Amino acid sequence: MYPGKLDINRFEVIIVHYSIYLLGNFYLSEKSKKYIQKFKGLKILFIQDEYRKINDIHREIKNLSFDMIYTCVPNSEIEKVYPVSLFPSMKKINTLTGYIPENLLMQNPPPIKDRKIDVGYRSRKVPFWLGSLGAEKYQIADKFHAYTKNDRLVSDISYDEKKRLYGFYWIDFVVSCKTMLGVESGSSVFDFSGEIEKKVNRYKSCHPFERFEKIHDFFLKNHEKKIILNQISPRCFEAIALKTVLVLYEGNYSGILIPWRHYIPLKKDFSNIETVVNFIKSVDELQIISDRAYNEIALNPIFSYQNFIENFDNEIFNEFHRRKKNKIDFFYTKDNFIKAIDSYNFFELFFKKIKIIIRLSFRFFPNFLKEPLKQLYFYLNEIYEKYSITR
Repeated sequence: MYPGKLDINRFEVIIVHYSIYLLGNFYLSEKSKKYIQKFKGLKILFIQDEYRKINDIHREIKNLSFDMIYTCVPNSEIEKVYPVSLFPSMKKINTLTGYIPENLLMQNPPPIKDRKIDVGYRSRKVPFWLGSLGAEKYQIADKFHAYTKNDRLVSDISYDEKKRLYGFYWIDFVVSCKTMLGVESGSSVFDFSGEIEKKVNRYKSCHPFERFEKIHDFFLKNHEKKIILNQISPRCFEAIALKTVLVLYEGNYSGILIPWRHYIPLKKDFSNIETVVNFIKSVDELQIISDRAYNEIALNPIFSYQNFIENFDNEIFNEFHRRKKNKIDFFYTKDNFIKAIDSYNFFELFFKKIKIIIRLSFRFFPNFLKEPLKQLYFYLNEIYEKYSITR
């Protein structure tokens, strides 16, 4: 869906966010792609989950002629994923998947001694084709349960989709926990053609209860860790900002977190679990790590969104002038922009499309999702009615 009256060349920069998936036409229509192709200003792409269908992503990047890409791939690995031979003029900039949320710094979390849960965790069972790094997200929960079942810890650990938490519920959960389990984010398998994903999904459809280890041996082990995408998760920043101590599998965590200084390191074979449990039971030791991580990470301006935005603005300014892009004199004002996108018709079509999708697919959703979908449906109706009245 593209606003027909919008003149895209009255902008100097276009930014495509990672929430807009480049492949297919659902998020970005062919019409929108043609407008981006013809755009003469600076074109920037933010991308995540860049470990699947990479060849297809390459084609879209070249087709849309992006000038800059913000990638989660570490600097040492960028050439393997976005080689100069394919993208000779595109600037590649490594970025984190998230930064310290400022709203969490305004919370007043209780001290460690006043928290009821010793160890908390929420995750999901991700597709097997993400490799061993993806499997760690649920394996750490199962193993921690097994190794600590007799240690009298108060735990709230789950990777059940029905127990996932969002918004204020997630914040309340984090501040109720003394410690939070975690692993590195990313994928240990890069699937350039998409064939690995297809093979795994095809096998899983015939063997839905097959263990990860067997599927790994069949399809994944020869593709493991050829490109390193291990990175710090935004959830690490959230926990630190809420003064919850992290218990993490040993790893690099984008070179930001230091073991025993900012988090409690847990060996992947659980050979140090006794030491970890004893530390979890020591409220005073936990408070020391909590305060230190908060002061050195959460309050460090390097990891703030403000710092990211300042750097981003500088990069745009420098690249715009380096590429000798033309400044726009006749740019949109707010009122002109609203008129140009014909906002009422634009949002009317958007609301109708979403409501149709909900209505047609409602019966296929599991029961635990049906109530939130009902609320979303009526919420969209309410917004639409208000918008119609004020038009």
